[in-house]
Amino acid sequence: MTTHPKRISAEVAERIIHNVTSFMYVSERLQSAVENIRPVIWSVEKAKEALDDNVPESVGLPRRNLCHLIALEDDQIHVLLHLPQYSSQTNDFLSVMVMEYCADYEGNLFAERAAKIFTRTDKIKKKIEPYYQEAMKRFGGKVGRHKVYSIETMIRQCEASGNLDADLLPLFQGSALELFAFSPYTTVKQRPTLKQAMNPNPQKKEWPAIEVVSLRLPAKRPPSAPTGRKIGIRYEVIEHLRRQPTKDGIKLITIHKHWRGPENAPTKPTRPKVYKVIK
Repeated sequence: MTTHPKRISAEVAERIIHNVTSFMYVSERLQSAVENIRPVIWSVEKAKEALDDNVPESVGLPRRNLCHLIALEDDQIHVLLHLPQYSSQTNDFLSVMVMEYCADYEGNLFAERAAKIFTRTDKIKKKIEPYYQEAMKRFGGKVGRHKVYSIETMIRQCEASGNLDADLLPLFQGSALELFAFSPYTTVKQRPTLKQAMNPNPQKKEWPAIEVVSLRLPAKRPPSAPTGRKIGIRYEVIEHLRRQPTKDGIKLITIHKHWRGPENAPTKPTRPKVYKVIK
């Protein structure tokens, strides 16, 4: 008997992220990527809509470190994680790691699949493969079970056979979910009240433990008038993408993690962020 899926709470999402990434900290290569992973909560209906609306030819490649959590029937959560790498000099796509799990609503993982690393070219694959072979010798277990693929080779094989390689499916699914969730719709954050924002002492603020960002809300919000207020606290800006206008059109650039605010100002407590697709 099929039951209606439960709601995935922000706390469960954070617990799943912790369980998925706990083994990655053994690798210095992955630590910075792990720190920037954001969970995205999906209902099964909304995930199906995202996957049905996007065909592989129009999806592109992942741009963000995201862990998609899809609420399935029978008390299961489908976990799909992607960690893309882009060149810091040219911003060209290099590779992406894709991982899949099933989880329960306590945040426990089961039915893990071997992780896949997709590289842009055969040349990049040859450079990356020895690293994972060394990781298998040093750490074993989950790290050593990764498989490395060249998208260049897989596309050639698909064109020759006329069939889509099943190993490419998780990559296309993750790309389609990201494209759907972060398409240009208004986003709404849970913000502190004006009184909280004006308080110079963040130790006394009642900051929520987790920040939830609702994606794809259709309503448009009018721009607010300047308030004249200045930043009175110091807070960390996480790594993110920015649409940079250039003479060749809009280009996506990476803004690296940095601190904002006066050097001697009180520090705002950091909070993990959870995305939720609700439209």
